[in-house]
Amino acid sequence: SIKPPAFFVFDCSNAASTIPALEQTTIAKKEEQKNGSPVKEQFMTRTIDWTDWFCICATGIGETLPNDPHLPNDFLTSCIFTPVRTAIVCYIIQHYRNTIVTNNFPLDFFNSQLFKSKTISDLEHVLSAIIDGIASDSLPNDLYRLLFRKDTFIERLFKRFLLAQYLLKPYQVHPVSR
Repeated sequence: SIKPPAFFVFDCSNAASTIPALEQTTIAKKEEQKNGSPVKEQFMTRTIDWTDWFCICATGIGETLPNDPHLPNDFLTSCIFTPVRTAIVCYIIQHYRNTIVTNNFPLDFFNSQLFKSKTISDLEHVLSAIIDGIASDSLPNDLYRLLFRKDTFIERLFKRFLLAQYLLKPYQVHPVSR
């Protein structure tokens, strides 16, 4: 049994269809708690806040992930764990598909001398600063502080989620969070 605080990542087509089920569970559990049906757990010393969860989804309801053999199948996960590489692959596919992209792309491309770990690390810092600036300008102050200033794990995850939103826009895919 999963209890809050919780963080859910759904990296599949039609991923946002899970959010209504999570919200219904939240409402039902809050109602149970309100009606005096306490959750009995060994060593449980706190009241459970059933609204204390985040969910990020790679696609909206009814949407499918891009079906391009050069893009990762786990697009959102790739943005989370390898944001620079994913951003570079998307950029090259969109702008240089006819000149650089080969059958072995992106494997041959990233095995070149151009992509050493120091280069990727430097690019990650630049990308993080750019995303932080965009987030601070476009999100309400309370939400920005909650997502980008309270916890470094949440900050890093949501920066990369914003990157996924940007990279999936040309494919008519709209990642969703709650």
